Amino acid sequence: MHNDISEPILTVIMPVRDRAALLPRTLLSIERQTLRPLNIVIADNGSTDSSPEIIEKWRQRVEPQGIHVTVVCEPRPGASAARNAALAKVTTPFTLHFDSDDEMMPDHLAMVDAYLRRNPATQILRWDVKIMDEEGWTTLKSVDDEDLLRGHILHAALATQRYAVATDLLRSVGGWDETLTCWVDLELGTRLLAHKPVTAYLRCEPRVVIHPSEDSITGRRYADRHDAQMLALEACRRALRHTDSEEATVWLDAKGMILAGNYAREGEPQLAERTASAILDAAAGRGRAVRMKLQLVRLAVTIAGHGGCALAKWLLQPRAKAHRE
Repeated sequence: MHNDISEPILTVIMPVRDRAALLPRTLLSIERQTLRPLNIVIADNGSTDSSPEIIEKWRQRVEPQGIHVTVVCEPRPGASAARNAALAKVTTPFTLHFDSDDEMMPDHLAMVDAYLRRNPATQILRWDVKIMDEEGWTTLKSVDDEDLLRGHILHAALATQRYAVATDLLRSVGGWDETLTCWVDLELGTRLLAHKPVTAYLRCEPRVVIHPSEDSITGRRYADRHDAQMLALEACRRALRHTDSEEATVWLDAKGMILAGNYAREGEPQLAERTASAILDAAAGRGRAVRMKLQLVRLAVTIAGHGGCALAKWLLQPRAKAHRE
């Protein structure tokens, strides 16, 4: 067990690129963590603003407070490259990823640390988060699905800020896929869960606040990211191929049909039809009944704009295996 509290078991990884305006809020939320000692690896991903100077001044201020800060420079573009560069510097049993525009409540890391010390067999510990808009309104993001792989594919249960992972497991699956530019956390989470890790759910009020920013993919039209989304879905299929979880690719089919419905709502009917046809062709081996259910998922999203995940779960549940936490 990890009983020596003087030895950190958790490292926070955070990529940064041109976040001078937002970094102080995030760094302050890390500085206010009650957990000590605390390790953090910050990967500067080619910033051209004052982000490096802000990080260095902060590092000098917090080092005497028991926060050990390692800064790496990764010129290759992309947060995945930066995260992998940071991962190479991690020496603790567990790794937690964070984004440079979000916040943690002061007791967040202490709660994670305490749970992992009490339950050392855990390989993935996840939790809920909340999203705060520009006016201060918050929305709870919770995934409580008895099938964690399904919950992740449909609802991003292992989105970047929502879990800690055993460092050895993260390295053994190859870290972040640097070839993807969209849904990288979807692909990594799918790859992790395909290895059937020991998972746990930290049930508490959300201790992480996500602040969507203008340069995030949140809020963009789905159709604008079509090619990248399809590449990510195919990478997820490869991660599940020839594993005990291969039948879970039906949830990837459902996610693709939800995308097709959203494309139609965005005024891209040809793209919607082309996407749906490709998914149905790939699902030919599942049988006519399953393909009809997938069509219903697409239709529901096209008409209502929501409800696709719930309908997919209801219609397709018999086809999937449950992986319980």
